[in-house]
Amino acid sequence: MLQAALICAAVLSGTPALTSADSRPDSRQVTADGRVVAHVHASPSHAPAGDAPYAATPDWQNALRLQVAGLAFGDLDGDGRDDLAVATYRSNSFPPFEDWHDYVYFNVGGALESEPSWQSEDQSHSSEVAIADVDGDGLRDLVVARGGFSYDPNVVYFGSAEGLATAAGWQSQQAAWAVGMTLTDIDGDGDLDLVTANQGNGSNDPHRPLYLFRNDGGGFAATPDWQSAEAAVQNSVAAGDLDGDGDPDLAVAKWSGFESAAYANDGTAPAATPFWSTGSTDGDRGVAIADFDGDGDADILLGQARLTLYANDGAGGFAPVWQADNTESDHQGVAVADVNGDGLPDVAEIDFSRGKVWLYLSRDGALDPLPAWSYDGEGAGTALAFGDVDGDGLPDLAVGFSGQPSVVVFLNTGAPVDDTIFADGFEAANGRTGAADAGGDS
Repeated sequence: MLQAALICAAVLSGTPALTSADSRPDSRQVTADGRVVAHVHASPSHAPAGDAPYAATPDWQNALRLQVAGLAFGDLDGDGRDDLAVATYRSNSFPPFEDWHDYVYFNVGGALESEPSWQSEDQSHSSEVAIADVDGDGLRDLVVARGGFSYDPNVVYFGSAEGLATAAGWQSQQAAWAVGMTLTDIDGDGDLDLVTANQGNGSNDPHRPLYLFRNDGGGFAATPDWQSAEAAVQNSVAAGDLDGDGDPDLAVAKWSGFESAAYANDGTAPAATPFWSTGSTDGDRGVAIADFDGDGDADILLGQARLTLYANDGAGGFAPVWQADNTESDHQGVAVADVNGDGLPDVAEIDFSRGKVWLYLSRDGALDPLPAWSYDGEGAGTALAFGDVDGDGLPDLAVGFSGQPSVVVFLNTGAPVDDTIFADGFEAANGRTGAADAGGDS
């Protein structure tokens, strides 16, 4: 079974509604992962809250036959526009897939190029990809979680004035199959650390703990200096402040036989054991953290038998308060963003076996149980990411598949509202602010 491309709380920071990214430079700030924080000016008309802003057919698609493991948006060439990184995985599919490079489709003038102009020199089994400034030089780097049966190492391709390197400049030295990751500042020192969700490579070696690869300001350590007490088969990990102390905590989706759980961070490292778990060992895939109900506390979304939201009670507990009215999903991952500009987090989820995507919209702090939009793709559904391709300040949606085309993009058809878009991807609306995992587009 594929254990890849489990997206954790992929979120977007918007850009102004401009035809030229450079015509109003003072309104734009770029975050560490290359996304843009902007003030969006009022539009005379905008899509009504609750309307799905995506068309029935993609606005862009690639031509490569790939098995996509992960997708991430971010500015990799410093032009202020979101590029799209694509990670791929190996399998024994027939007919066989011939390429396992990782790729970047650069954004040229508000549109993705038709063919990727960057690819990794190596071919490996990737699971997830993220874009961030890892080494603190002001340039975005490409972080790839890897594994597979050969335990391919996690890698970083560093950005430079000459462009993104095609050879990995950092590799982990830990025998594990990383199936998910998040980038977050665990210890509050101003740089992003790497947390991986992991598994083993077969029945003789099935389990691994969570790992933390700490950043010393110039990059990640080659070996983890923290791990969870439990070794398990994990699927994905998200970071967010779950206990209200200002430090990013971890939520982890785990496979059958293990309870998905949350780990508190004391400001230096997560606790080795969870402070909360679901109480179920049925097996989950996909996790996200965001303030879904607008009460100021971060909640946990899990891909269970049905997509389920666990609300934060503000005292260290979480209780299921919402489920999607959809029993058809073979969950592969979730992504979160405010897609309709009402200041509330909406949810996309992708089904592996049918290759279908569903979008659930939030209304007044409650997610609709029925999807407002869906798309039936060709091939297995493997990855999701939100980003701003056309520079209008609204989240566009990229979807990855195993097949051809292997990536499609839906442009957001809404118009921006007058509010400030923060780095976590959600606007301030009616006194609410959103909180979400800043790492992994997971």
